[in-house]
Amino acid sequence: MKKYMEALTSYLQENPITFDTKTSTPCLEALWWHYAGFHPIQSEKTKNLEILIHEKIGRHNLSNTDEVLDLIGSLCSEYEKLAFIAGMKLGMQLMMEVEK
Repeated sequence: MKKYMEALTSYLQENPITFDTKTSTPCLEALWWHYAGFHPIQSEKTKNLEILIHEKIGRHNLSNTDEVLDLIGSLCSEYEKLAFIAGMKLGMQLMMEVEK
């Protein structure tokens, strides 16, 4: 495993990955976007809540329904991303503690 990690470190130093460096966790953000893009997460509960939101907003006859739904989706996505990053950090902390 040590040789593998050294080879991987050497490879990444020679071939750096381009991240959005405007964030405090660029590597974790990149992992999130790649993961979320290929592993959409939805349960029966989230489907039902989405239907309920559409029904509730529809009752108010809003002219900007799509804008409201986009904001709700963006908020949920941001919370999901934060939870993903926190989980990764927790996993890394656990691995550091186990390695001691």
